Amino acid sequence: MSEDEIDVDALIAKSEQIETHERRSETDDDDYVVMALYKTPEGKHFRYIEMSGMNSPWAGAMGVVEWLDDASVASWMKDN
Repeated sequence: MSEDEIDVDALIAKSEQIETHERRSETDDDDYVVMALYKTPEGKHFRYIEMSGMNSPWAGAMGVVEWLDDASVASWMKDN
């Protein structure tokens, strides 16, 4: 595993889930996202994209960790 790669399962296991969010478009079946906000024991926050549709801003991403700075935590549900 390279330095840039993350063991997502281990990261989630040691982190606290703060909130979850699911959004689905009423007009496009392939525009959706299921994600959660986590906080690590060190106090860092990340958004975990569990799954997303191809027409969402995450373009079908699954199992992706996006690190958030302190200013982004309050608006973590917004599109990337």
